[in-house]
Amino acid sequence: MDASDDLKARARIRDAAILRFGRDGFAAAPVRRIAADARVSAALVVHHFGSKQGLIEACDAHAMAIARQARHAEGAGPMLSYLARAMVERPAETAAMFDEMVAVTERTLADRGARPAADPRLRAVVLVCMELGGFALHDQLGRHLGVDPFGPDGMARLGKAMGELLLGGLFDGEKP
Repeated sequence: MDASDDLKARARIRDAAILRFGRDGFAAAPVRRIAADARVSAALVVHHFGSKQGLIEACDAHAMAIARQARHAEGAGPMLSYLARAMVERPAETAAMFDEMVAVTERTLADRGARPAADPRLRAVVLVCMELGGFALHDQLGRHLGVDPFGPDGMARLGKAMGELLLGGLFDGEKP
């Protein structure tokens, strides 16, 4: 096995773990199952990451890197689902990641000329919670959409509904 195969195996393990942790949770995803998903041995997982905790830390770093680059791009759904699950199951360990997402959202709103808010930080917190909540409830959303929420059709429908909610308010005569 050359170095490039080794790196490919590492990435395959990490990606399989992100999907498995995002879907089943951290406690319910044994290393052996992740190894099987990645089509490698459990020993290779330990070789690359040292432990399940090391694998989780690598997944955290990769998911945040993807989220920084393309939160709304096609293919980012599984990473955001992973982050949503991580923030629910491991709140202390992921507090800094949540805070970063809030700060980026707050800056993005300011840079794009969002309407003034009484509390810009709280507005950003609410938006991040809304976004991550949708990813945490992926299966429920999919049932109601009738399509994969991470796919192009699902993202387009969700984006339209969020736009209506955020731009139009909930009630007639309501100012957003």
